[in-house]
Amino acid sequence: MFKFINSNVRWIAVTIVMFMAVYLANGFLNALPKNKWMPLEQAIQELDTYRSNNEQKTSTRVEKIKKASQNELTSRIDSIDQEIGKIEKKLEELGSGIEVLAKFPVGSGLLEQKKLEIEKQLLIQEKSYLQELLDLIIGSKKREELRNNYVEADAKAKQNHSKQVQLVEASTIPIVWPMPAHYDLKNLIEKYNILLTARQVALDELNQQTKYVNAKKTAKHSFQISKSKIDSFIKPIHDEINRLKKQDEPWRKFLDDLNKSFMFAVKWVLGLIFSLIAIKFIFYFILAPLASRRPPICLLPETSGAIDEVAENAEGGLTQTKISEVSKELNINADQELLIHSEYLQSSTIGGKMDTKLLLSNVFPMTSLVSGMVALTRIRTDNNDSVVISGTKDPLSEVGILSLPEGSAVVLQPRSLVGVLYSKNRPIHITRHWRIFSLHAWLTLQLRYLVFHGPAKIIIKGCRGVRVEKAGTGRRISQAATIGFSANLQYSTTRCETFFPYFTAKQELLNDGFSGESGFYIYEEMPNFGGAAGVTGRGLQGLTDAVLKIFGM
Repeated sequence: MFKFINSNVRWIAVTIVMFMAVYLANGFLNALPKNKWMPLEQAIQELDTYRSNNEQKTSTRVEKIKKASQNELTSRIDSIDQEIGKIEKKLEELGSGIEVLAKFPVGSGLLEQKKLEIEKQLLIQEKSYLQELLDLIIGSKKREELRNNYVEADAKAKQNHSKQVQLVEASTIPIVWPMPAHYDLKNLIEKYNILLTARQVALDELNQQTKYVNAKKTAKHSFQISKSKIDSFIKPIHDEINRLKKQDEPWRKFLDDLNKSFMFAVKWVLGLIFSLIAIKFIFYFILAPLASRRPPICLLPETSGAIDEVAENAEGGLTQTKISEVSKELNINADQELLIHSEYLQSSTIGGKMDTKLLLSNVFPMTSLVSGMVALTRIRTDNNDSVVISGTKDPLSEVGILSLPEGSAVVLQPRSLVGVLYSKNRPIHITRHWRIFSLHAWLTLQLRYLVFHGPAKIIIKGCRGVRVEKAGTGRRISQAATIGFSANLQYSTTRCETFFPYFTAKQELLNDGFSGESGFYIYEEMPNFGGAAGVTGRGLQGLTDAVLKIFGM
């Protein structure tokens, strides 16, 4: 996984650029629907501010004029009528609310129209209140007139009644017809009834006017602006906003879903990258130093670790040798048989017997299958003969031959195996060795090691060549290049010297370390991560590589 992340820096960069492009495009597309109704919402905000300021001004103005005289109130009402007339004229010039709304925001009259309507409504409410105050003053004066009328009518009725009493008391005998006093009393009584009726009318008018004045007095004590009427002017804008939002609702839902998915993807990618960075820090600064201090692994210390041709060269003073070539000739006698990948068989004798062997080893079927050692070509001859081995499909591949004598054993990665030559009566012997309790094994994720025992000749491949070095007192090599090592060597892992090459995947975290006087280690000159082998292929990274490596494949 680290190799995948670090070796695909360009891919990550392109992914980040794509994320940014999607984010910017999402922001742009997200703003498109808002462009339709955002100006209307801004208009609402401006109108709310304008309305609040004018309501405050109107309330302050009304408070100051509450105690004004009749003439002052009349003058202010006339002034309000003139202002309303001017506003109505401007509104006629702007057109109807629907027409203005249709032109907005191309037209600039919507705000002006709504401000004029708000101002007009506030003036109407102010005029209504001032008219109430004026009516109260006029009504109070009229009530005084009616009170005086009532007092006068009451006085006349009482005066008439007093005259009646005086007339009756002045007569020593009862007043009867046809006495002159009788006619005087009759006239007084008739006038008295008329005066009583007039007094009652005056009283009724006074009571009615008193009720009217008392009702008007309530307006004098409180001025309340009717907000619902002003809201009705702004309501068409709210309705238009709701209509546009409803119209854009499917688009809005799509953008919201896109934004959520985008943010989830960004968090996931960033979380993965930072998690891998943190893991790299932990591996480099904690686990790798800890593993370096652990004792090395020695699988089969009793084996010799000899490789015939390489051993002869090493005794001659060489500590390393290149054992590979682009093509190799291999001799086969009548007692031997060769198992080899068909794609590495360049030429062979016509008289040889060739057939197919399904697996390299029936004991390790999965290992044979996954490492590609399946459907092998088996060659047998009745005489001494030879074959030429070469990589016919990989131009960078070279092949080498390890000659293991009796008692020698070598640990190999099956992915580097091309073929084996062994005696017919003694098939190649392969053993497996688990090291579950070794920190080296867990850190390299190789818990199982496959050991190939001699006598046999093992044909291996390597990118740009295969070299064999004598371990001696201690050697180390990049873990990615290791093909195998003698089973009697002390095997350990050491951390790479500098962090940055490891962090940027230019170098493996661990180097393989080998020590031992009688053993060798084998490596390819250039690690090849792109080659393919077996059913899954060597090019697979991440989890597949980890699982294969656990089983020594």
